[in-house]
Amino acid sequence: MKIVVIIEAKNTIFSAYAPQTGCSEQTTDKYWNLLDEKTAEAPSQEDIVVAGDLNGHVGATKDGYSWHGGFGYGSRNTDGERIL
Repeated sequence: MKIVVIIEAKNTIFSAYAPQTGCSEQTTDKYWNLLDEKTAEAPSQEDIVVAGDLNGHVGATKDGYSWHGGFGYGSRNTDGERIL
């Protein structure tokens, strides 16, 4: 689902539900490739928000990711790497 909200700036919001851990790599790759494709279609001047259940753990540490807020917990898993 895609929702476009116009306030003072144009924002594109994606509601996403990623395949669960344990799904085939082909299914997971197809999902992430489609999400990448759709977010890339949004004009560069728009803010993009991806929200939902991305089925990964980003962990507690930033480890070089400037967009990780540092509010996670536990350890990062493979699906968490894909989120970041």
